[in-house]
Amino acid sequence: MFDKLSKKGIEFLMAFRNEYGVLALFASAAVVLKLLFFYRLIGVEANFILVWLITCLFTYLLFSSIKNKWIPAVIYLLLTILMLCDVTYSSFFNRYLSVNMLGAAGVLGDITESIKEVLKPKFFLLLADSILIFAALFARKMKKEENADLDSLESTPDSDRSVLEAIDLECFNSEKTNLENIDLECASETGEIVFITDFDQLEELEEKEAAEATETINKAEEFSNQEQCTSVPVQNEAEQDDLLKNSVNRRTRSKRRKQQKNLKQKTLLWMRQHKRPLTGVLLLLVLTFNISGSYLITSISNQEIYSYHLKDIMGAVTGNSSNIGANYMYDFTDSYQTEKNGPLFGVAKNKNLIVIQIESLQNFVINREYNGQEITPNLNQLLKENTIYFDNYYQQIGSGNTSDAEFATNNSIYGTLSSFTYKLYDHNYFRGLPVLLKEQGYESAVYHAHEDRNFWNRQDAYSAIGFDTYVGGIEGSDKGQYDMTEWMGWGLTDSEFFQQTMEYLKKMPEPFYSFIITLSNHHPYIMMDKYNFIDILPEDKDTIVGNYINSAAYTDYALGQLFQQLKDEGLYENSIIALYGDHMGLTKTDEEIHKSMSKILGKDYDFDTMMNIPLIISVPGAEQNIQQTVSVSGGQLDFLPTIAYLMGFDSLDTIYLGHNLLTIDSGFVAEQTYMTKGSFFQDDIVYEMSRDGVFENGRAWNKKTGESVPVKDCYEGYLRSMGLINTSEYMLKNDVLRKVYLEGQDTLSAFSHSSSIEYPDEIALAGAPDMNLLGTNSLEALNASYEAGYRNLKVQVCWTEDKEAVLLSTWKELSRYFDTDKSSEVTLEVFHNLNMVNGLTSMDFLDLISWVREHPDATILAEVERSPDYFMKCMESYAGSILNQFIVEVPGIVEYSGLYNSILNVDTGGNTAEQIIEYIQMNQVPSIVMSRESAAGIYKKVLDKADCETYIVDNNTGIITKTSL
Repeated sequence: MFDKLSKKGIEFLMAFRNEYGVLALFASAAVVLKLLFFYRLIGVEANFILVWLITCLFTYLLFSSIKNKWIPAVIYLLLTILMLCDVTYSSFFNRYLSVNMLGAAGVLGDITESIKEVLKPKFFLLLADSILIFAALFARKMKKEENADLDSLESTPDSDRSVLEAIDLECFNSEKTNLENIDLECASETGEIVFITDFDQLEELEEKEAAEATETINKAEEFSNQEQCTSVPVQNEAEQDDLLKNSVNRRTRSKRRKQQKNLKQKTLLWMRQHKRPLTGVLLLLVLTFNISGSYLITSISNQEIYSYHLKDIMGAVTGNSSNIGANYMYDFTDSYQTEKNGPLFGVAKNKNLIVIQIESLQNFVINREYNGQEITPNLNQLLKENTIYFDNYYQQIGSGNTSDAEFATNNSIYGTLSSFTYKLYDHNYFRGLPVLLKEQGYESAVYHAHEDRNFWNRQDAYSAIGFDTYVGGIEGSDKGQYDMTEWMGWGLTDSEFFQQTMEYLKKMPEPFYSFIITLSNHHPYIMMDKYNFIDILPEDKDTIVGNYINSAAYTDYALGQLFQQLKDEGLYENSIIALYGDHMGLTKTDEEIHKSMSKILGKDYDFDTMMNIPLIISVPGAEQNIQQTVSVSGGQLDFLPTIAYLMGFDSLDTIYLGHNLLTIDSGFVAEQTYMTKGSFFQDDIVYEMSRDGVFENGRAWNKKTGESVPVKDCYEGYLRSMGLINTSEYMLKNDVLRKVYLEGQDTLSAFSHSSSIEYPDEIALAGAPDMNLLGTNSLEALNASYEAGYRNLKVQVCWTEDKEAVLLSTWKELSRYFDTDKSSEVTLEVFHNLNMVNGLTSMDFLDLISWVREHPDATILAEVERSPDYFMKCMESYAGSILNQFIVEVPGIVEYSGLYNSILNVDTGGNTAEQIIEYIQMNQVPSIVMSRESAAGIYKKVLDKADCETYIVDNNTGIITKTSL
């Protein structure tokens, strides 16, 4: 068998060489190797071989589906250029390039030097196979021109016949010919196998065959019609009329049947002719839409280049690139009142606020020596004074990098991943620090010395955020632009920038809020010679790491000058000064950087160090000593509530997502860039979401010990991370702050996904009235209740060990309804393999959705053991337009959010009647449910006073009835 396959393979290669030439063989091998090389560069880990093979298949289908090979060659060249862009972008941002980022192209500025550093020579190897492909096609074209007289197989001279001459064309017309196999081989009368490698001629043969088949069908039809028209002797004119009428009717019916048959045959022939492109399109659709919800398909489609970019383009076109609906969770913070109670509350009340956002400043340089030299002596000295140092602080940005750091810091909301926030949402209403401080009598201004005043659309964005004044750009208007006295990198040097900014600061009426954005410490960190303060070791000289260390030292030098200038102008003692890094400067995905940084740190350079930026808050004139180091995990979203606490805000009248890091015991930082969305830092624990989008494929570790942590222990953190980020996205996309603060909506309705529904008078537990089916949550139970006339049905839902929803009362009752001795959570696969007692049919949530689609007049009340919003989120993702046929029963007020159509089960949670009544009134709960015993006992008062729909459960019959009281 192996020898036979080897022989066939050799024959195929020889035939391919004869038709396309040796160059084509090398080009084909180069394509396969290039795709392997690409996925190594891009960092694909999960299902690597499968992702690579699928891309190879797509590429094969691309070339074999189009007759003119120059067309797929050009398409593939464009794909190769996209690959080059993906690899370059991924080497810095650790993700594929998105079509949404094309909108940011106009504000990226002059990044030539940064691109030179990121773009490695080895990346250009990706172009090699395209060069070979075009060379092979050109050589083939020249050969054909030399043999222009070879127009057909019949006219081909013996000396130049192609391998196709060996094909016995009669086999294509034989009834035994299998059209599915003729692409690869055809059996000749001698039994030998001859490979077809000229797909152009193969397609011509298929077209010829189709035409012949169609002609045969038409001739058969014509013959049949003629046969039916044959004259028959008749006795009289009446009989002749009847005969003709019957003949016409028979011909009409026969013609319709044959037309239908012919259409089917022609369709099948067309599909056989175009099976390669159809196969490719079908596979792309499966990967793109993943209607089965398969984790394997999710993993492949998030990593495979064809399907990823198709999904990305579709998301951009439809406006669903953020998948808010599929992953949305309600998670804004409203904890300031409890978190403001602490010894430092109001320590900086009525003081000027000066916030300095430092370009690319990472925390590892603080208090560190390099080659015996202190990198940041001025910042190190500041930490010894009346200063709070947050050493476990992390960046929290979107696609806008620096601009999103500004946005998150001022608003306690994440920037979007869909391009950049300052452009997409510059017409939104925001209530961040500039607005809140303005309401307390502060004047605000923002300063930045980039050469382009409107870089990142800052001019419009700062106005939307609420800043009174923006001073920016070089040489300009009466608003007071900067003079270009010393150029370095992307604009004015920091030392010159601070000196010119001081002229504006000292003229501002106090109290003021000044937001200052530095620029000099920007990739690729090339300094003027006079600012190279650190003696770099030979191995780090002229490297990104060596340049960065000198650049950070210069930034510290400029900050030292600013501190002195503030003292000289009398502003230092009456101000609270906050400094932080906007984002990381040294990516771990670059091998050279990773190696150098690991050596400097004495440990592996991972995300916990890369994403770690310093936050330093100094209150020089504070009446008490506040000097301390805070190691609670925090990020840029936590800046607003933390600074509000220090400045003595009585309340935080906005919608925000952060926490006061000075009073909480445990912090949490959700990430969405560099690390994949869903990743998080939680004190000592780090979870990195897998780039393929599958939770189980992620990794987790303890950043102090470096030891691995079980991924399953991070699931709740993953859900929280997704919730925070998607809440931000929802707020931005729906302009929630405007709805609440300008249009007067309450917060709950501004976030709500629920619709105005009419709650039914009666709901039946699936199985009712058949007591034998009651509680089984089986397919038969649903069908029995539906057939009994019930249209509003209740099912019970539990979560499997791998977080999938299945229909089950409780896991403790698993052995009651299934042939098993287990009484605890199992995986979905195990659940599917269990047999229900009495031959009943078990169901998961996808089965439930299918059942509801088949019964459009039915409504399902789902009693979920926990996480009801997450269950409805899953329903929203997979049920789509039939989501309004689902109502969720929420187990207690702790889990209630009001986001979806829901009924609150007040029996869960142990709350008093008074607490429940108050909660219903405050949160406008539309409907509650309780047992008959509770209604007659502890919750009779709720039944009497609650202003909402109330249901009573009869456990004996399984019927839930809306009370008329």
